[in-house]
Amino acid sequence: MKLLYHYTSIDGLLGMLKDCSKDNPYITMWATHSMFLNDPTEYKCGKDVCKRALLEVEDELEIDENKRISKSLYNDKKIKSNELSDFIYSTIPEKIEWGFPYIISLSRSRDSLPMWNTYAHKGQGIALGFNKYSLQKESNIDIKDCCYDDISDKKFVQLYTEIKEQFRKLYGNWDNVVEANIQELIYASNDLKLRDYYLVIKHKGYKYEKETRCFATKKKNEESKDVILYRNSNNMIVPYIERKINISCLNEIFIGPCANKDRMKYSLTMLLKDKVKDLKRINIESSDIPYLG
Repeated sequence: MKLLYHYTSIDGLLGMLKDCSKDNPYITMWATHSMFLNDPTEYKCGKDVCKRALLEVEDELEIDENKRISKSLYNDKKIKSNELSDFIYSTIPEKIEWGFPYIISLSRSRDSLPMWNTYAHKGQGIALGFNKYSLQKESNIDIKDCCYDDISDKKFVQLYTEIKEQFRKLYGNWDNVVEANIQELIYASNDLKLRDYYLVIKHKGYKYEKETRCFATKKKNEESKDVILYRNSNNMIVPYIERKINISCLNEIFIGPCANKDRMKYSLTMLLKDKVKDLKRINIESSDIPYLG
C-alpha cells in the first residue's frame, strides 16, 4: 500500500476535520493557487526546462533560424499574454482547469526532518498518510509526481527525453503548421501539453520534498460548485479552493519528532473516535528522528 503524506500543524489538522463526522466522512483540504506556493521559481523552472529542450531539438534538427518554433513560443509578448490568460481563467471556478491550477501538496517521504521543520510547526505537527490509489479514485483531483531539474535524476532525464520527443513530433508535422495555430498546437493538442510539464518540474533545491501533487479538477459533466476563497499567509493574500477528501483515504497519522508523542496519540484517538467508523484502520505512529527543535 503506497501512502502519500501531507505535513501540517495541529491547527491545520483541526481545520481539516472541523466538518468531518461519521455521517459526513470527509476531510476538508485546501488546494492553493499555483502562483502562490512557497517556491518563487514555480512554473518558471518548468518553462525554462522546456525551452532548453526545444532549443536542443532545433539545433539537432538544424532548423533554419527564421523557422524556429522557439522564436514564436518564447516571445516575451506571447509569454505574458498566455500567462495573463491562465491567470484570468484561474479566477473563474467554471474554468479552473484552463488556467493556473490549484494544488494540494503531498510528499512521498514518510519521516523527513526538513518537511517537519518547514510544514509541520517545526516538528510539533503531524503528517497525514493518504492511500494513493484511493485518492486516485476521487473524481475531482488529478495526481502527478513532481520531478526535479537534476541530470543525475533518472526520472528527470526520462521526462526531459519525453519533452524533446514531443517537439520532434511537432517538427515532423511542420508542413501542416502555420504561424497562426502554433499556440493551439502547443497548449491544446493531445501531443504537446507544455503546461503539464511546467507544473511538475521543480528546482532541484526542493528535491528533498519528494512532492506529489493533487490538482483540483471539476467533476465530469457537472457544473462547478467551487468558490475561490482567500487566506492570509505571511501577509500575502493567497487564493485557494476546498476539496472534500473521503476519510477512508486516510490510513495513517504520523506524529512529529518534537511532539509529546504519548499524549498526542491519546488526543488524536479521542478526536477521531467520533469521526471515523473504523478507527482501528488508521495507524497512529511517531517519528523516530532524535530532534529537540
